[in-house]
Amino acid sequence: MTHKKFDTINNLFPEGQTVSAVGIKDYLDWAAHPEEYPKILAIPPIQRSFVWKPKQIQDLWDSLLRGMPIGSILLKSFESHENSAGLISTERKLYLSQKPGFHLMDGQQRTLSMLLGFPDSSRAEHKLWVDFSKSGTNGSVFRFRVSTPAQPFGYRLDGRRLSMLDRRTARQQWAEGDQKKNEMGNREIFNEAKPWKEGGKNQNVVV
Repeated sequence: MTHKKFDTINNLFPEGQTVSAVGIKDYLDWAAHPEEYPKILAIPPIQRSFVWKPKQIQDLWDSLLRGMPIGSILLKSFESHENSAGLISTERKLYLSQKPGFHLMDGQQRTLSMLLGFPDSSRAEHKLWVDFSKSGTNGSVFRFRVSTPAQPFGYRLDGRRLSMLDRRTARQQWAEGDQKKNEMGNREIFNEAKPWKEGGKNQNVVV
């Protein structure tokens, strides 16, 4: 039996229609699991990799949860056996698609940023955290933080790197004298640690 979500994507632009609306959950499920759909969502060969900075990711999520518009997504249809790249792959490798689908021409950075809050974000090179200890800025209910393998304890609220002193303090508090943790590299720490709040301890909560 065909699932309703398959019909939605398969008939995304009926009867020559060039503009369509898809719910964010449906769109992100398609982006995260393109192989489960009759038409895939992929990256064209000309697209660059993910380049957004932490502050841009935080601002996008702030806009999403405030119900503000985040702009449209531009797609271009393609037939099977055309060069494409996986959207959420950490290595941008080209392959010949066995299915027809759509290339994401504009909206890759927003899509990948939104996927950080989706179940398949474990494959991403960024982690999105929600800090419940304080309200966000400019009236936002939520305060977001981002961590990366290069900055496993996160960034300052303005998106800049933590100072060397803060990074050293964060590592000491996280390791708590554990020699094994002290010997870990940044990527290993990224897989385990939470962001560190300037002047505080690792008390942020992820959802």
